[in-house]
Amino acid sequence: MKTRIAALALCLWLIPTGALASVAELIQPTAGDAAAPATASEATPAEATASEAASEGEMPEKIRRFIEVAQNEFTQTNWERLPKDNKYTIWFYGDHRQIGWCSVFLIWCANEAGIPLFEMESVEVPQDGVFSCREGRVGNVKLGFESVGRWTETEPPRPGDLLIYGVRGSTPYTHIGMVETVTDLGDDVYELTTIEGNVGATVKRYRFRYDLTPKRAYHNMSEVPQDERTDENCQYKLHDEEWYVFGFCRTWE
Repeated sequence: MKTRIAALALCLWLIPTGALASVAELIQPTAGDAAAPATASEATPAEATASEAASEGEMPEKIRRFIEVAQNEFTQTNWERLPKDNKYTIWFYGDHRQIGWCSVFLIWCANEAGIPLFEMESVEVPQDGVFSCREGRVGNVKLGFESVGRWTETEPPRPGDLLIYGVRGSTPYTHIGMVETVTDLGDDVYELTTIEGNVGATVKRYRFRYDLTPKRAYHNMSEVPQDERTDENCQYKLHDEEWYVFGFCRTWE
């Protein structure tokens, strides 16, 4: 026990000032908890494991920054409706075209965070393993990550992943968002908080439950119980009853 405590203390001493505070905001202790993260005595085993992994500095600084940029955009937008030709689309396309911008929003955030961006057909994984795709079409984002083995439909989500939604009986590429936080609830069920652009013409934060191994195919999203919806800055109602989580793009490894 003493050896483990000493090792943990050494890890904490080596982490740059402020890193722990940033990570604590990313992995939340319980669903809908807008207060401080759980203490060591309050955390469940799954939560403690996540906290230990984060405190070891496994998440790259660029990904932490990526999440922070998206959080700031959500805060600054403050649920205000934006036109289809907004600062994200004008930056990306260089004109005032009227077009959907869910993917463009994430590209803008990644660029602000200093993450390398690649076209679908020319993805090269940098030495630090951090990258994203500069593609306005959701399907092309998926293909870009898939081309280098960084697309998954079978692995647990992580903060910083890009999440692609599909519509049952229609397209598997209807929308894309970013995973902000993940809480492991056990039995392959995870509570996700996401930040997404171009939902209701604004930037929104969602919180819902995702089943990695659902009993029915394409039915892997469910709402957080009513008594756990304590964060007024989250939308708990699902996007649409026909939507499902198609998979995740790994922006880091």
